[in-house]
Amino acid sequence: MNMAVIKCVCAAILLALCFFPKAAGAQDSAPASRSRLSVLAVCARPELSGREAHLVSELELALDGFDVITVDPGLSNFRELSETDQVKVIRASTRNAADTSPVIWLECDIWEKTVVRFLKAGMGSTQDGVFTIRTLEGGSVEEVVLALREIVSDSFQISSTGETAQEAEPQTETEEGPIKTEQPGIRVGILTVFEIGGGLVGHVGSSFLWGGGIAVDLRIPAGFFGRLAFVAKMGPRAEDRELLMIGYRIEPRAEVGYLWTMGFFEVGPVVTLAPMWNSVDFAITEGYHQYHDWWSVRYAGGVDSRFKLTDRLSIVLDLTLGFMPSKRFYRRLSKSTLLKTPTMDLAAALGLIVEI
Repeated sequence: MNMAVIKCVCAAILLALCFFPKAAGAQDSAPASRSRLSVLAVCARPELSGREAHLVSELELALDGFDVITVDPGLSNFRELSETDQVKVIRASTRNAADTSPVIWLECDIWEKTVVRFLKAGMGSTQDGVFTIRTLEGGSVEEVVLALREIVSDSFQISSTGETAQEAEPQTETEEGPIKTEQPGIRVGILTVFEIGGGLVGHVGSSFLWGGGIAVDLRIPAGFFGRLAFVAKMGPRAEDRELLMIGYRIEPRAEVGYLWTMGFFEVGPVVTLAPMWNSVDFAITEGYHQYHDWWSVRYAGGVDSRFKLTDRLSIVLDLTLGFMPSKRFYRRLSKSTLLKTPTMDLAAALGLIVEI
């Protein structure tokens, strides 16, 4: 009886020894979890600015094995805080993920070079738990990303070879999954503009106009934009010994277009529809006047270009070629032509746009 018990125990021990290496091997072959890098949206929060989106795309290309997560810090004055307060905001907005993973953000108002602030997270904290923030700068986004890749990859390689007991612990409730990136929405800008233009085809007499206006500019995701403008112009104007001619135009305008972004420069096509109220006063010698006003419409297409000074301030230059019905004015007595408006004109607009 005792011999049978001993045989059963030995058989159980042999079976356990056979299965133990397989289980250990299966555990070793389990796929390693991906590391995280958080990018704070501080320039145009809650969405990414154009430069921040460029930085994120370069990081995703350069850092294999990392999930690049966009995080809204929740404060518009984040960059004005002290480093201690910045660390507190980062830990709260990343749900304490910054304790074990790096966090970076862009210095928004520096354009001649790319400057990135870098919280060195778990591997960059001192022994007493105080975090350090580094500054990295380079001539381009790509150059800074290469430096970040070296720092982040080396740091995580060191931490992966020397696992601590804290890293082996199961995730707590504070170590939640990645925060979803907020998609950019419609951005609203106010544009003040100065515009000049003149006739190219079909006009008789002066056709030069100049003036200014204000517009609301709507930037839509995927590169599209729309604009509602109100422009007032003077012209045509001519003066000689027998005739003083003064004209005015009030032009509400609707525009739509598309912009391609190339660093600080944006360019793309634009089309315009503008109903126009026009007036002209022919002051002829001896106090005789001929006054006319009429409605017309201008259809135009051209190029919209923008140069970004900051993330919210840009210089705008538009060149448009327009088409409109022509109108002719005669002297009432001799029936000679005083003025004929153009059927095709060219207009240039220069302005400053501020996103609000």
